[in-house]
Amino acid sequence: MTYQESAAIDATAGVDQDEAMHERMMRYTVAGMFFVGFAGKGIRGIFGDIGSLVPMLILLAAFVVLFRSSGRSLLLRRFPTTISMFVLWCAVTCIWSIDPALSAQYWVVQSALTLVAIAVSVALPLTDLVESLILSFQWIIASSFILELVVAVIGRGPLAPPTLWGRGHLPASSYWVDGRLFEGGPIQGFPGNRNPLAFIALLLAVCLVLRWMQTRRALPSTLAWLAACGVTLLLTQSATVALSTAGCLTVVVGLVVQRRVPVHLRLRVVGIFTGTGIIAAVIAFFARHWIADAFGRSPDMSGRSIIWHSAAPLIAERPLGGWGWFIGWPTWLEPFAGLVVRQDGTSTNQAHNAYVEAALTTGCVGAFLVTAAIIWTLFRVVKVAVAHIDDNLWDVIPAVLMIAMFIQSFTESRLLFEGNWMLFVIIATWVKVRGEVPIVWPSAARQYLEYS
Repeated sequence: MTYQESAAIDATAGVDQDEAMHERMMRYTVAGMFFVGFAGKGIRGIFGDIGSLVPMLILLAAFVVLFRSSGRSLLLRRFPTTISMFVLWCAVTCIWSIDPALSAQYWVVQSALTLVAIAVSVALPLTDLVESLILSFQWIIASSFILELVVAVIGRGPLAPPTLWGRGHLPASSYWVDGRLFEGGPIQGFPGNRNPLAFIALLLAVCLVLRWMQTRRALPSTLAWLAACGVTLLLTQSATVALSTAGCLTVVVGLVVQRRVPVHLRLRVVGIFTGTGIIAAVIAFFARHWIADAFGRSPDMSGRSIIWHSAAPLIAERPLGGWGWFIGWPTWLEPFAGLVVRQDGTSTNQAHNAYVEAALTTGCVGAFLVTAAIIWTLFRVVKVAVAHIDDNLWDVIPAVLMIAMFIQSFTESRLLFEGNWMLFVIIATWVKVRGEVPIVWPSAARQYLEYS
């Protein structure tokens, strides 16, 4: 081997190592952003509202550097149309907001999060996106059990977040964790709320199951983390996430069945599962009292119907543009002050329904745009999932995640905020970019369902 050949090989190896290092750094940076997005309450509890900007800005700066060094760019045609229109409409609502300056601040945060999410979707292939998501969720689950274990062993529960230490007795909703791990829960974990923690466990389980079905690798670690997800779901005792879990299980079973059904019968199977889901939803509505008793909850979904009824007159008062865009209601301002008061004396700061939330803060225009974005994204990711059910289960993961968030959107407003919004925008951007890639369809299916 000549000196020139040896030097060329060394140079190639060096380039490969640099690329591998760059990809690893990008995955960990994105995982960090997911962690901050989905466990934002825990981050704010440690650093405070202002102090929490420091880790966010560090992660953002690292991502921008990595994104620019990758040679990729943000093109306008990559932006999801309806989501972009909603974000722009949020800016317009600042004009008539009850607090224009505060609405403008929240709009800047929402715009920045949207741009970052679009950039993440452009920067990483789907496999790396899923790996980053899995990594961040594993961090949240692990840190949650460590925190709950420490508090339970020391016996100092309920534990307030560090920013509230020394303030004496606090309202129940202000505590970080209650220290009930050895009592069988409910636990709140690092996110400081059992519903987001349970939802994170569900999303992690979905990613792990479908990744293993595609790769057939790392079975021991997959089973261990699935067990952790199962324990988390049991200990959080979240009835709302139980509904999402049932929906996801139905979808995964349906996808497994699809792989064993002849191509010409697949649309019929999709129709059967869709119809079954609709019938199950109707039955669940009329059987909500029995279901509530089974979970030890109230039939009004833990007071959610009270919130929705209280929000209805405000929506009717400003039906077109709402009261101004907010990420969480400013409960120190009218008409949100004292709108719905919890048992611990604190005011509820969200509608616990993404569509009611959008209608209240951005009016019917904003609610229409959000609904259109969700339905259109859901439709397209399901098409991609059905198209690749035989050869690529990676492409199925966005569909199942989107279905889980869609079900959750009826009992939580989180789809519009922080980590859930980031994941939603990433999926919407991915499916738009994915839609530009030609796909070879089975000839029998092409005449029924055209993917564009």
